[in-house]
Amino acid sequence: MEVFVRNLQQEATEKQVRQYFRLILAELGINVFHCQKPRNKGYAKITLLDPRSGQRFLDIHGQLIPGSQGFRTVKKKLYHMTRPLNCSLSNTAPDEYILKSLDREKTERIQAKRSYAPTASVISEKQSRRIFDFNILYCGGMDYVGSDLAFVPYYGKARSGRLVFGRHFVLVDFSTSVVASLAQQMEIPYSSIQSLIM
Repeated sequence: MEVFVRNLQQEATEKQVRQYFRLILAELGINVFHCQKPRNKGYAKITLLDPRSGQRFLDIHGQLIPGSQGFRTVKKKLYHMTRPLNCSLSNTAPDEYILKSLDREKTERIQAKRSYAPTASVISEKQSRRIFDFNILYCGGMDYVGSDLAFVPYYGKARSGRLVFGRHFVLVDFSTSVVASLAQQMEIPYSSIQSLIM
């Protein structure tokens, strides 16, 4: 499925638009997509592998009626660089080669997650410098408590697991068995982390 996005800043780069939609789509569980944003143009095309996921995105962020009247009916409006975005179903079919590429990326992601089951005997010395066990995990931010700068937790979980620092993201693994369960893992892209305290 292809989603047509209008009203982008012409100066916005494809990388900026891709990073913006990566976060929006991740909220809907969509991690595999393709973004095309021509230079000096105010539109982009987002290609999604699964039409049902694309329809879910359009149900929330899509504009069914053209023009400003239609934008008022959007359930959850999107803004990029302070401009309201108009997302709608593209009138062209997605490129078959892009779909094949997305399908391959999805397959590789699934295989990579299934093959990730590190044990003490499998972890190399180099890898062990990137893996940290924990018994409690806090998410929060830095704030002033009185006149002192301190870490203020927003969420805490007293549960053991490990942090694995990869190339593009931190993997939070709550599974305790040798075979890791995908439902007990969370990928946090470095681009979404403001700071990290250990």
